[in-house]
Amino acid sequence: MSNLLIVVFCWLFFGALHSSLIYMPLRKNLQEIFNIDDQSYRLFYALISIISLFICALTTLLLHGRWLFNPDFITYIGGGILILGSLYLMKLSFKNYSLTIFIGLQPENNAKLKITGLNRYVRHPLYLSTVLFLLGIIVFWPSNLIIASCLILIGYTLLGARLEERKLINQFGKEYTDYIKEVPAFIPKLRDI
Repeated sequence: MSNLLIVVFCWLFFGALHSSLIYMPLRKNLQEIFNIDDQSYRLFYALISIISLFICALTTLLLHGRWLFNPDFITYIGGGILILGSLYLMKLSFKNYSLTIFIGLQPENNAKLKITGLNRYVRHPLYLSTVLFLLGIIVFWPSNLIIASCLILIGYTLLGARLEERKLINQFGKEYTDYIKEVPAFIPKLRDI
């Protein structure tokens, strides 16, 4: 099997595992089988996600890809700027979220819709910063395996944002649908910047 197929399969498996574990009927069944609460499940989910992400990233890096073009100083600088800028956006994005709640170390208590910080400009600043990070990696390291991996992850990130929207509409109702009308998902309105 070619290295590209192995990497594509690995990332598709990661996406399927990640999505299936968050699928509510499966989640409830697993919580019942293992007799665990929501907080413990979030921690379990975070651990499985991190481990599977690490395995796929390591697989991608250990297999030898083909350079699609030779990177030079400009591509390294451009990719580096995208990567560092996206990491800064991720840091700013987490100001509206608690990392310990996000990964399940603390329980989620009566979550409220937060439209402060970067969420005033885009509904999904964390997803946006993830896409920018992946684009930066493509520019910085343009091998066929890295590009395939990043494109799959970008597609998965965009799909994740759509699924997150459904969850937030169910959770917050009209408050969130009004927010959708006012704030774009990924690209901020120029007048708001």
